Amino acid sequence: MADAPVVADFVGRTDNWLKGWLPYLRKSYKGEMDSSVPLPPAVAADPGFHS
Repeated sequence: MADAPVVADFVGRTDNWLKGWLPYLRKSYKGEMDSSVPLPPAVAADPGFHS
C-alpha cells in the first residue's frame, strides 16, 4: 500500500498543506494571529478531504 499512487498523492497534499499551515501555527503560538481575519480556505481545509 505504501507504493500506491493514492498514498503518494495524500502524502504530497498533506506535505504541501503543512508547509502552508506552518506560518499560521507559528503566529498563533506567538500570539500574533488576528482572530478577526479568517484563514485562507487552502490552509483551513483538511488535506485528506481534497480531491
